[in-house]
Amino acid sequence: MNRVKASMTGLALLAAMAVTPAFAGDVTINLHALRAKPGKLYIALQKRGEFLKARASYGEVVASVAAGEKTFIFHDVAPGEYAVLVWHDTNQDGRFTTEPNGTPLDGWSIRNGQKLLGSPTWNQVKFAVPADGKMLDLAMFYPDDGTSISQPPMRLPAASSQ
Repeated sequence: MNRVKASMTGLALLAAMAVTPAFAGDVTINLHALRAKPGKLYIALQKRGEFLKARASYGEVVASVAAGEKTFIFHDVAPGEYAVLVWHDTNQDGRFTTEPNGTPLDGWSIRNGQKLLGSPTWNQVKFAVPADGKMLDLAMFYPDDGTSISQPPMRLPAASSQ
């Protein structure tokens, strides 16, 4: 009888664990070298299937951008792999604007951005978010800040109409 009771208790615990959501932590993005320019700032935390598309699992839009640093915190992010994309729509046209060769004309940031030689791939920019969360430090790149030579040609998604 005690064995049956113990088994039932074990099954009840397993069932309770199955419906309990996975532990989720905060993802903190410290964004450096922002410029006080017109246009909205978009920050997106994307899963693989969302990568470089106009949707994200987590995101924020800042209407007025101040120079310096800004911290974004996405709460209760499920563990897994993500990419973070930041875009400052400085010409206010609602799309990530590039030269015909792909060189960005808007401000941007992405993990490992300084190492990219072309449009980012998932494997170049992804990072793991463990159950206890993650913190990243990213620098913004602007075409007129003297780093345009090292800026890679890239394509990022247009702003979502949502």
